[in-house]
Amino acid sequence: MTGANGVGKTTVLSALAGKARVFSGTLALRPGLQLALQTQDVPPVDGLPLSGRELLALTAASPMVCRHG
Repeated sequence: MTGANGVGKTTVLSALAGKARVFSGTLALRPGLQLALQTQDVPPVDGLPLSGRELLALTAASPMVCRHG
């Protein structure tokens, strides 16, 4: 589904998935239809966001050292 920002794409998909209230009109879903909705919401996580150094420490990565000369 495509369209400009704010035209209701997410609202329509949420209504189809039963996550948004429909104020007018009718939704007709085929019996046995299965839907999945992947939202863009990210739940808050304690300690995030991380700094670059904290991320490197968590992933056991080493910062790249560039030497010129």
